Amino acid sequence: MHPEGSNKVASDKILPSNELVKEDSDLTALFQTMTQAEMAEYRELVADKALICAVKTIQEINRAQDLQAYSRHSKISHKFGEKYCIKMSFSLHTGKACEGPIGSEFKVDAIYISKEI
Repeated sequence: MHPEGSNKVASDKILPSNELVKEDSDLTALFQTMTQAEMAEYRELVADKALICAVKTIQEINRAQDLQAYSRHSKISHKFGEKYCIKMSFSLHTGKACEGPIGSEFKVDAIYISKEI
């Protein structure tokens, strides 16, 4: 399973970004019709799916023989050492956030701004 998008936010960190609802207006209309109990259930569902996505992504990375072979390549082991291995970490947050591009014409990264993050 691959995330719909992965955005590099720091030199050694990758943040997967899955859009569950593509239009803000659709999301606003949906939330306006929900009760507090439905909203809590929706948040739990989204959190569960995000966690499952993270676990499956890590499993696939660990299973990928081509990535394991790449991590043992002579140029990689020369630069990072013999015990180099591919790792990925995740952070899950709740709350409002704004995602936007930052960078130059040569490299564009995503940035996330929020009081909750």
